[in-house]
Amino acid sequence: MGSLALWGRPILERLSSSYTGVGKEDAKLYAWVLRWWPYAIAHGLNPFVNRVVWVPNGVNMAWVTGLPGPSLVTAPITLTAGPVASLNILLLLGPPLAAWAAYLACSRITRSFFPSLAGGYLFGFSTYEVAQMHGHLNLVLIFPVPLAVYLALRRSDGALGRVAFVLLLALTLVVEFSISTEVFATMTVMAAVALLGAFLLGPAGLRKQVLLTTGLIGLSYVITAVVISPYLYYALIGVPHGPVRTPGGGSVDLLSFLVPRFSTWIGGGAFRRFAHPFPTTVVEDGAYIGIPLLFVLLHSVITGWRQRAMWLLLGFVGLAAVLSLGPVLHVHGDPSIGLPWRALASMPLIQDALPGRFTAYMWLGIGIIVARWLAVRSALGIRWLCVTAGALLLLPVVASPPYHPPVTVPSFITDGIYRRYIAPGETILAIGDENGDEMLWQAETGMYFRLGRGYVGLPPQFFAGTDPLSLRSPQYIDPTTFQAFLAAHQVAVGVVQDAAAARWSTLFATLGVKPVDVGGVTLYRIKAAPGLPVVPAYGVSSSGDLRTGGRLVSFDLPRLGRGGRASYGEFAGKPLVLSFFASWCPECANMLSALELAHRRLHGRVGFLGIAQSDKPVQALGVLRRAGVTFSTASDPLGRFFIGFRGTTMPLTVFVKADGHIASIRGGAMSSSALLSAMRRFFAPLPGR
Repeated sequence: MGSLALWGRPILERLSSSYTGVGKEDAKLYAWVLRWWPYAIAHGLNPFVNRVVWVPNGVNMAWVTGLPGPSLVTAPITLTAGPVASLNILLLLGPPLAAWAAYLACSRITRSFFPSLAGGYLFGFSTYEVAQMHGHLNLVLIFPVPLAVYLALRRSDGALGRVAFVLLLALTLVVEFSISTEVFATMTVMAAVALLGAFLLGPAGLRKQVLLTTGLIGLSYVITAVVISPYLYYALIGVPHGPVRTPGGGSVDLLSFLVPRFSTWIGGGAFRRFAHPFPTTVVEDGAYIGIPLLFVLLHSVITGWRQRAMWLLLGFVGLAAVLSLGPVLHVHGDPSIGLPWRALASMPLIQDALPGRFTAYMWLGIGIIVARWLAVRSALGIRWLCVTAGALLLLPVVASPPYHPPVTVPSFITDGIYRRYIAPGETILAIGDENGDEMLWQAETGMYFRLGRGYVGLPPQFFAGTDPLSLRSPQYIDPTTFQAFLAAHQVAVGVVQDAAAARWSTLFATLGVKPVDVGGVTLYRIKAAPGLPVVPAYGVSSSGDLRTGGRLVSFDLPRLGRGGRASYGEFAGKPLVLSFFASWCPECANMLSALELAHRRLHGRVGFLGIAQSDKPVQALGVLRRAGVTFSTASDPLGRFFIGFRGTTMPLTVFVKADGHIASIRGGAMSSSALLSAMRRFFAPLPGR
């Protein structure tokens, strides 16, 4: 009822035509994936190899937030009422499911109904859950986490046999993996921490039980791995080069635990300007606890300091809170000291998790502590008043805007007009008013046409950092690059929504085709222009022995920002410094600054080429702009050139002598003086000296 009261009432009669959340690109992606899995299975397709978007190479669905479990469960709804209806129903079910599962966990500890109900409610309707209700379906459906805790508690008190525990936990893990691989990874880390804490802090008699339970949990993970092995296979063959997110991005501010964000009903508006410098957005900030619940935690410390279980719970909450702060402590937006998150930065999967999402585990611990606190039969009136006040302070603002916007799909799609202009399976370039619109259009047609590009969270590796349309600013797209993109992606028809038509008309006019206005869109039937490349203009090629002592013969890379190609020929007769960088590499900015100083000091006597490795152009250009780089730059979108040098560390600097022989390959950042010293040693004597 709480979920319906907060988010459901405005859309109950329009589940297919409005969004529960804010309806941004992620919501459209989730609607699309809810349609993809039933479509693929019904048509006998491999659901992990998606060829209907990012033609011709397609998408590895193991690296897309694919939600296969929820997709299959809601398939009947999707096929009858549409994917948006399924999305809305799943979102509305998220908080009560989380609250129910947390209630079960609390009840195994307190054996008391109402305190457990309160603890479950605080988890299911925490600021973490409220923040993710903006539209992150995979993070809202977090109920398997407390459900796993409940199963472990039942096993520890002997209420659940070994076989039943292993099988039920394996089922829970499979369900969570089918919802969110990120949450699956982070819950594994936090479970390991909890088991270690129980072993270290528990009495001697408990340690044996912890070890036995850990063994059973490990067996559940083995069974889970077998069940999800197809998913794991496709994930392993498509591992991206480098982190898929900025390391440490999405960290919460220390003051977030005390200060409400603007989406909070009480106090959010008053503190909106104050909270503006916080490093993460309101969509990812689930840290706000409020003074009443902080009082509960403090009182629990004072009254339960002799209890090892209380210290274990408080340590779990504290660790989750510290991890949510990310690699650097921010206080009102100002960075200060380093934090333990750095220790997780190199762990597979965890390195791509957002620190702020660890507040989910903080809230699970808080829910259990509150339930224990309320179960104490003293000063019950004051205790319930405090918890009720704390719950009221967490209530969100759900008035529209920003919640419950309408689903805007042009009549070209909804009325089936597309069938008269597009052949089944034909590839289109669809451009809506907002990012992700094209995904919803395709889902609403039942995958009738294919997409040359689309919003899948991260672009597939083959096209990573090479999509000229990712800028969503057509005035910056070179017409030749645009035409090459269309040819490479086998686009037959351009479909531009009327709301975006004015912005894109000039670029599409360069194609020399007559536009057709119909059903709220403008169509461009694209001619097969002679001479356009069949292979993307951003391909990478190189030759030679790319090892220290070997000889570089040639390379050909796409330039960054201004089009054209960068080749070895333009540096003929000069020593050359190649430096691989990326926006996600913390040390690369300093390295670029050092290279720029050396470039200016040597006045052209040595060639310099900065190469963005496995990075998006807009982000790479931002790093170059901040570093003030004036030397040549290029893109290595898949890291193929980087891998050719046996690169494993970023930044990577390659010193090439004038005759092409590779003098040295250095990993890590270098100061300006160290860089100049190395060039004097490798290129001695420097030209012109």
